[in-house]
Amino acid sequence: MTNECIFVGNLVSDPVYYEGETSRVVFTLAVDHDGKPKEGQKNAEYLDFIAWRSVAEYIGRYAHKGDLLSVVSMAQKHEKVNPQGEKSYRTEFQVKSVNILSRFRSGD
Repeated sequence: MTNECIFVGNLVSDPVYYEGETSRVVFTLAVDHDGKPKEGQKNAEYLDFIAWRSVAEYIGRYAHKGDLLSVVSMAQKHEKVNPQGEKSYRTEFQVKSVNILSRFRSGD
């Protein structure tokens, strides 16, 4: 069974590309969801993604803040233990493929 998630959302900021033996890129998407937003807030979840190799190179080269992306990914849960022994968890999504659906054009 495959752990696969598909999200459509806007890039919160420009992706951060790391070049090296294995290139990678990290980015955050704002993914809208149903429901009534709290006053003065957008009704969205902010999700963290990481992509590797050729997918990372594509995202790093062509995706920019505000662009609407479709991302196929796999969820990975990370556990962290602080010095007091308390556990916390963070979910990160490893990108399998991405499509840039539309470009954000600033008023520049």
